[in-house]
Amino acid sequence: MTEFRKAMNRKAAWLFTGLLFSGIEFAEAQQAVKMPSGIKLDWEDTSDNEKGFRIYRVMPKGKTKIAEVGPNVTTYTDKTSLSKACYVVTAFNSAGESDPSNISCVNNSSARKLCEIELSSNGLKLLYEIEQNFNKQVRDQGSKDMVRPAAAVITPNGTPTIRCHQRRRDLTEEIIVHELYHLRLRAAGFPTLEFNGIEHNLSQWINDDLYDSIQHWIMYPYLRKLGYSPDAARKSEVERAIAEDKFTDKPLPPSDIISRYFRVALELSDPRLIDQFSEWYLRRGWDAQLKKAQSLVQFIKDTNPTTAEQAVQSLIEVADVLFEPYLTFQVEHWGAKQLGSIVDRHVVIKALPQSVK
Repeated sequence: MTEFRKAMNRKAAWLFTGLLFSGIEFAEAQQAVKMPSGIKLDWEDTSDNEKGFRIYRVMPKGKTKIAEVGPNVTTYTDKTSLSKACYVVTAFNSAGESDPSNISCVNNSSARKLCEIELSSNGLKLLYEIEQNFNKQVRDQGSKDMVRPAAAVITPNGTPTIRCHQRRRDLTEEIIVHELYHLRLRAAGFPTLEFNGIEHNLSQWINDDLYDSIQHWIMYPYLRKLGYSPDAARKSEVERAIAEDKFTDKPLPPSDIISRYFRVALELSDPRLIDQFSEWYLRRGWDAQLKKAQSLVQFIKDTNPTTAEQAVQSLIEVADVLFEPYLTFQVEHWGAKQLGSIVDRHVVIKALPQSVK
């Protein structure tokens, strides 16, 4: 990030208001006034070194720069009447362009719903960032054939999409925002995984229990800064397991016992509950599994993966420990395909008998 962007990011958030043709619902930090001349935009100048400001109109098919004004200008009127237009403003100088303002939309004052869930201002901040990355509006899609309440997917034409279970009534903004961040990681090059040499159910387990946990280690701090509690469901699950003295009525293999602690320790922000969880493991006689799980958690904390390549390498090293002395894992190849304006990556990981390493 340029020094200019750093300076801009330390400033207060933009105050960006849409003054519209028709009535508008009030939104946080926004005002609305009927104007006969068009859509009047106002923002607060919080920079001190800008060359000017750029105004962008955001539509379902993408973002278009519609105007550029000089320094210290804090208003612009869009005389084109578009019933579903949204707008953002950026500051710029010779060093680059700032992060965008909050998004403001005609008629709905930034209100956006995904899967019938209206997003708060912080949810909109993440949503717009993703729409910038994809240069497309995030869509939702109902489905009756899902196990989870929601899932993030990218369509073949590059449209970021949140698929929602039509019959689930437990959808919340927390769940939607969680899936939005997975789209953010995909746009940043985090790959989908494919495994050779192991059965599908085992490869799915590695995806869901290990790879997801590493991604959550990366994404949860950001979601907490936005005011969300991404570990709330996991916290309830741990408290219930301790109270009932079991995860499930079925016997668990050692790898599953290890991975459950690994996931909990990476996702929870409550050290007290993690300590209680550790003590519960010891009371159940899972000393060896606890020791191995804690070493894997410490490995992730020490290496602190933040890029796609680091996340995949961390996953491989964790899987090697979990499946020793039977299997070892290595990257067979990376691949990529163009989906709309983004490059969607995938990686094939091969599982080998450990003696073949």
